[in-house]
Amino acid sequence: MRATPLPLVALVLALSFATSEATAQEVVRAQAQDDEPPTTPVALHHDVALDLVATGVLAAGLVTWTAVRQRALPASCVICDGVGRGEVNGVDDLFRTAFRRRDGAAADTAGDIVTYGVAPAMGLALTIGAAAADRRSDEAPLNALLVAEASLAAIAANEAFGALLRRPVPSAASQGDDSMSSFPSGSAASIMAITAASATIATLRGYRLAPLVWIMGTTVGLTATYLRIAADKSYLTDDLAGAAIGMSVGALVPLVLHRRIEPGATTARAHWLESATLTTRTVPGGRVLGVGWSL
Repeated sequence: MRATPLPLVALVLALSFATSEATAQEVVRAQAQDDEPPTTPVALHHDVALDLVATGVLAAGLVTWTAVRQRALPASCVICDGVGRGEVNGVDDLFRTAFRRRDGAAADTAGDIVTYGVAPAMGLALTIGAAAADRRSDEAPLNALLVAEASLAAIAANEAFGALLRRPVPSAASQGDDSMSSFPSGSAASIMAITAASATIATLRGYRLAPLVWIMGTTVGLTATYLRIAADKSYLTDDLAGAAIGMSVGALVPLVLHRRIEPGATTARAHWLESATLTTRTVPGGRVLGVGWSL
């Protein structure tokens, strides 16, 4: 057998190595492209320390308020309705008559499951899922914190309105610790606050699943509204008012406090202090301290 010239062998090996190297680089580039998120990452104004403190204070305040609410508020109503046909406005009377069930226990239990179980779990799942679907899971923890902050702020606002607008629950049989907390509905407020906060964050981030968050959250809210009316625990106007408060505050908190950071812009840990000014001057008898913000 004739021997193969050494230069030819070296050439073949060099070509093989070059081909393998090129193939490996193509694989690496393909994997890198696969790892790139399909949407452009968007940063939001935030301060983790301040947001954690705000969320903690809101949570602690709501827990404390729930414990003392009945003792702190008068037993008399502000919006006073009767419980019989024709003793409430026509809209509430119409929907109460149409949806109320004779045995409302099952609807009451289902409503509690939807309000306190399904809605929070769904909000968390959609908050994480929307980020994961765009391969931006690293943003999910901050998103969850901002959603919790906005949701608790909305619930606190709803409680404030409820303390001022005392309305008895529809059914005399459901009188109890929350007998004067029918308007606005806390259940509707909490569900729509979670929905609005998570959907607004998803929209600000530019996630592809942002519309799905709105659709699923609203569907759960409508389901809870029906169950509450079926159980005779709220009127339609209670749920509409609670939903309006929840959606408004739940969306406004991220829109105002956690807006997008435009490309090229910078943010500080306490960006709300950037335009603050502090001045002092001597006056007869002491000194005057002045604090202001440039708008």
